[in-house]
Amino acid sequence: LQLRQAIEQRREFESEFRILWPDGSIRHIQAAAMPLLDEQGQTCRMVGMNWDITARKEAEARLKASEQRLQLAQESASAGAWEWIIEDGRQWWSEELYRLIGYQAGELTASYENWLALVCEEDKPELEQLVARMFLEKKGYNHCYRVRRQDGQLIWVDDRVRVELDAEGKIQRLLGVSQDITPQKQIEGALRESRTRLQAILDSAMDAIITIDQRGRI
Repeated sequence: LQLRQAIEQRREFESEFRILWPDGSIRHIQAAAMPLLDEQGQTCRMVGMNWDITARKEAEARLKASEQRLQLAQESASAGAWEWIIEDGRQWWSEELYRLIGYQAGELTASYENWLALVCEEDKPELEQLVARMFLEKKGYNHCYRVRRQDGQLIWVDDRVRVELDAEGKIQRLLGVSQDITPQKQIEGALRESRTRLQAILDSAMDAIITIDQRGRI
């Protein structure tokens, strides 16, 4: 149908389709053709070429599957990925990273400045020092700090940053994963409070405190 329309409308034709080979395998084909017109301006023939693009299609399918696996892993781990191209300053945040801070994808421009604005004021100086040292030493880092979501909730994130260098040894790009570790921090805080209360009881006790196990042993 598309080829017939191209002939009637005297325009170029492009299409992708699959064919079944005699051995039973399926090949992906890309076709392109252009009309040759007669003296009356009517299409007298189509001249074109076909390309086997099976390898490209299979690579695209593998990439899509890999991206889906990465997305699933990030969602299950409450983590988001990000990338920072140093040469032109472009940055990319995954949908999971946006979800982590309570935004829709693209609602907030992906930039270091915008991320830094979300960081808790008490934690900001140390993070800025780490980033400055990273650019100086050309080494990644692992750091935990607090970020304020769009709804005002304060969460703990664990940043893991990797540095990639170009052939001249300059920083080419940064790759990072930010994971929400708030539940872990809450458990750690509860344990600290429990130990503090226990120590306070022990310090203020006038009499000896004796512990007995299930067998009655002191």
